[in-house]
Amino acid sequence: MEPSPQSTVKDNFASSRFSSSGGKETVLYYSFNQDNTCLAVGTKRGFRIYQCHPFDIISWADIGPVSIVEMQYTSNILALVGLGDNPQFSQRRLTIWDTKIMGATCEISFNSKLVKLKLNQELIFCATKDRIFIYNLDGMRIQDKLDVNDHLGRIVLSPNATFNPYLVYSQSLKEGTLEVYDTSTQRKVATIKCHRTPILKIGMGPFGNTVATCSTQGTMIRVFSIPNGDKLYTFTRGIKNTTQYYLNFSNDNCFLLSSSDSGTIHVFQMEDPKRMSTTQNKVDKKSIIDETRQPLQRPSSWFTFLVPKACDDFVHAEKSALSLNHAPLIQRSNIVATNYLNNFIYAFTQEGEFFEFEMDLEKKVIKFSQKKHIDEFQN
Repeated sequence: MEPSPQSTVKDNFASSRFSSSGGKETVLYYSFNQDNTCLAVGTKRGFRIYQCHPFDIISWADIGPVSIVEMQYTSNILALVGLGDNPQFSQRRLTIWDTKIMGATCEISFNSKLVKLKLNQELIFCATKDRIFIYNLDGMRIQDKLDVNDHLGRIVLSPNATFNPYLVYSQSLKEGTLEVYDTSTQRKVATIKCHRTPILKIGMGPFGNTVATCSTQGTMIRVFSIPNGDKLYTFTRGIKNTTQYYLNFSNDNCFLLSSSDSGTIHVFQMEDPKRMSTTQNKVDKKSIIDETRQPLQRPSSWFTFLVPKACDDFVHAEKSALSLNHAPLIQRSNIVATNYLNNFIYAFTQEGEFFEFEMDLEKKVIKFSQKKHIDEFQN
């Protein structure tokens, strides 16, 4: 009998030999994996790995403060960076961790602290303040080095190492442009002018051929094709300047999610899910990946839900009638994701709260499903 997705994921993670000491967790870092099925969290005690649906912890280790933790899909490989004076947990040290053996398989030290890590099936990208180091995961051989100028880890990587194998990054905090690097040919292939003001957040599409950007103003979100840099969509988030927390595409490239300090999560529609479903039944995977997306005639925020500071049971919908009762407060720093296979939206906050919302694509309605806190999974 074919194993369920849940059991397949859990098979890659052994039970930790480290035990939690109880008490409230302090979150240092959090990120979704490449297909938005899992959540990786770094805390002052170590790392925690959760599956998103149903939300549950599947691996953990109390190895000391972890300032960065990134997953390689649902495999047993994690990339970790510590936080502390001890060289073993330094921010200048990369650790490749195997969750099956619950131990490190490789460690690499750098001259300056690491600010970002990104992985796909074949490569790992380690970003410092002024350089991006590219390693092959097989043997951890260095492949290339890219010079940058104080970019603070504004990089995204194609989830697929075979089709559209691009790295996209911001060269400088003072510019609104992106650089596109082809990991297969090891050369820079394009520069995309995205905004007049510096870029704040970048999101990579699931097929590696689209990228979303927003600037420090936070009012406009643009989607470009890569590597040619054609502008496919321009979305208006609002007229007031705001700080964007996160940009994330759905797994089928039909929707783009954004969250900000205004307490709003926007869901923008780029493709008709029904058309995409029909297309996927008629053509093979490679042709889908290589397909250049054509924008809808009137791209807009498909639905928007806003949680005011004063209450948590009122939701104002923009451009669609939407009402949620007892909507949770999500104005804290957060990341968002959606899994089109089960029509859920996930949000995780810096306070360790995990929210789940359920979408009805036919009625264009969203409703609150559940709220969890990582402290509930203490051992």
